[in-house]
Amino acid sequence: MCKSWQGNWDMWLRCLRVAVCLFAFGYSQLKAQEPAAVTTVVVDGAVITSAPGAGGQPAPNQKGPPRKPTNPNEKGPPGAEPNKEGGSPEKKKEAAPEPVKRQSEPPDPPNKKELDVKPDDAGMVQFQFRNQAWPDVLRWLAETSSMSLDWQELPGDYLNLATRRPYSIEETRDLFNRHLLARGYTLLEFDGVLQVAKTENINSALVPKVDPAELAELPPNRFVRVSISLDSLVAEEVIDEFKMLISTNGKLIPLQSTNRLEAMDAAGNLKELYRIVMSEQSEEARSRLAREFVLKHVRANDVKTQLQGRTPKIILVFESMARYRILGRAAKAELESIRKILGPEVPLFGMYSFGEISSFKTPDGQETLLQNESIIITALC
Repeated sequence: MCKSWQGNWDMWLRCLRVAVCLFAFGYSQLKAQEPAAVTTVVVDGAVITSAPGAGGQPAPNQKGPPRKPTNPNEKGPPGAEPNKEGGSPEKKKEAAPEPVKRQSEPPDPPNKKELDVKPDDAGMVQFQFRNQAWPDVLRWLAETSSMSLDWQELPGDYLNLATRRPYSIEETRDLFNRHLLARGYTLLEFDGVLQVAKTENINSALVPKVDPAELAELPPNRFVRVSISLDSLVAEEVIDEFKMLISTNGKLIPLQSTNRLEAMDAAGNLKELYRIVMSEQSEEARSRLAREFVLKHVRANDVKTQLQGRTPKIILVFESMARYRILGRAAKAELESIRKILGPEVPLFGMYSFGEISSFKTPDGQETLLQNESIIITALC
């Protein structure tokens, strides 16, 4: 009986094992028929999609459709559509709109009858020019001024100009010159001749030279040149400050040896430059900077006499930088004169400075003060 029961128990165990195997096999077949899970990986900007292959394992190197980046700073795969919602942190600057430029050709043909206008009995003229070419209007200006016209180059555009009141002939020429200067040209006036010249690289010898005091009487757009003398100012030091008063058509050149400013521009600009220079060199301006004292000086020969025949052991010279710039090349000759008078064999030392202080007391017992544009010579015996 027991034997029989033990044999049945073994048979039941074998049947259970077979049932478990059949269940596992059926379950695996059922899972194989379900939709495969898709795995997406981004490698070096390329999207790789893998699905389970045989036996439920992912199939290697199986690519899926391109995936759009969800991060605005994330770059998509090559050839993929960029992320429109975001973008690179360094956004490209929007291109500035192009400026509107005037056409060289007029939109409508000019009316030639506009050039038939003549001055009245009082010599006044009122005109309205629309889309007129420069050669035509300048020819009209020369005929109206009873002058001849000379030019080698003119602006390539056209002129629109109308007056609201009668103008004199001189005012009319100045009005034309204003529009020429705006285009880099100028109208030079000589005896009976109007000459148009380009201001860039213009020959300064062709530009009429006037006295600075005459600038107030000239039309503001008359192109001239002047020479301004400097007294308390130094040309090389003020050139950068005064250049802002000159237009792009003009020039301002410092002359070191003579301490002058050579200026060339419209008379209105030069008038303002001259006014500022004179204001800075006025007595009122000097009084605000420093007091001026008249120095009592002696000649080098008199100094030698005061030495009473004694030979200096050393000579110390302190000279002003302003004096050096004024003298220019003559500064060296000044030192040679000191050597010649006080003794060429005496050692000479010194320096250029921005202010000199002489001895502690003057001959009449007064205190010495700061001096400028002077030279101090000390002889040690």
